[in-house]
Parts: sequence; C-alpha cells; structure tokens
Amino acid sequence: AVMTNVPGPQTPLWLAGARLRRIMFWVPQSGDIGMGVSILSYDGGVQLGLITDHARVPDPDELVGRFQPEFEKLLYQVLLEPWSEAPAQQPPASPPRRRQAKSRKSRKSVISTH
Repeated sequence: AVMTNVPGPQTPLWLAGARLRRIMFWVPQSGDIGMGVSILSYDGGVQLGLITDHARVPDPDELVGRFQPEFEKLLYQVLLEPWSEAPAQQPPASPPRRRQAKSRKSRKSVISTH
C-alpha cells in the first residue's frame, strides 16, 4: 500500500474563468501495489482518494465506510487535548525501506471516492 499527502494551494484556482471547486490526484499504480491512498488539501478542505487492486481489496467500499468513524474519533481526541503555545517537537522520521520491484501482474482496479 502507498499513502501520500500533498499540500495543495490554500487559495482558489481558476480555469477558463471558472473556479475549481475540487482538485484530486491518484497514487500511481504499478508493480504489485494493492492499494493507494491520496490526500490533497485545497482551499481550506481536504480530498481523500482510494484506488485498489480488486485481487487484494475486493470491497473498497467497506474500507471507505470505516473512514468517517475514525475521523470522528480523531476529532474527539483533538478536542480533548490541551492547547499548547509551542508546536510539538518530533524527531525526524527515518526514510522508509524500498522494496525491490516484482514482475507486473494483471490487475483490476476499483476506484472509490467519497
């Protein structure tokens, strides 16, 4: 699985005189990646996309259905934590280990957005 977060523009974009209400991108699907989650912020909002390999995630809607309850738990947790004056200091993350690419296999992708 691959998950990526891309900070997008926080002011509206325009195309041919029309304001873009939402923008989105998809995690590239190659090799044997079974699932890709893309997170993109834009103009004060956040878009979340999920693309899956049907052989590995046969019911992506079930997975998507779990997002809302988890977001509600996170919101509740954030509202309970005390506010601090200084941002939290976190150690730098170590880079993830790279897996060696395997041969391509036939796959069926299911795209589900909510």
